[in-house]
Amino acid sequence: MKGRWHREREFAPLATLTVVVLLGAGLWLADLRGPANVCWASAALATLLVTLRWLIQSLRRHRIGVDVIATLALVTSLLVGEYLAGAVVALMLASGHTLETLRPGAGDPGPARTAGPSTPPGAAPRPRRRDPGH
Repeated sequence: MKGRWHREREFAPLATLTVVVLLGAGLWLADLRGPANVCWASAALATLLVTLRWLIQSLRRHRIGVDVIATLALVTSLLVGEYLAGAVVALMLASGHTLETLRPGAGDPGPARTAGPSTPPGAAPRPRRRDPGH
């Protein structure tokens, strides 16, 4: 079972990004567009550094997944000056990562998950039905 500190640490990136994005929203509503953009850009840039690390790890394992899309979205939003869009992508990544790390069984190697129905341990496998068309 995970301790309280470990669980709180899992929420830290999401909580921090949420505060920064909301601070940016407050600044934008107060007509302080420059500081709002700085908040949002910093959220996107910090998340970009993390996604670059994830991308490098994926490339080392010869597995390319959504890390590429997330990295491209963050880079593009920063290059074109759409800082709020980058901050929203950062929040989406942080919330997904938080949910993934907190799901039951996360980190447990456990049995391999299969796409089809499984047979409980000790039970005899069900015979396969014959296809009536053959």
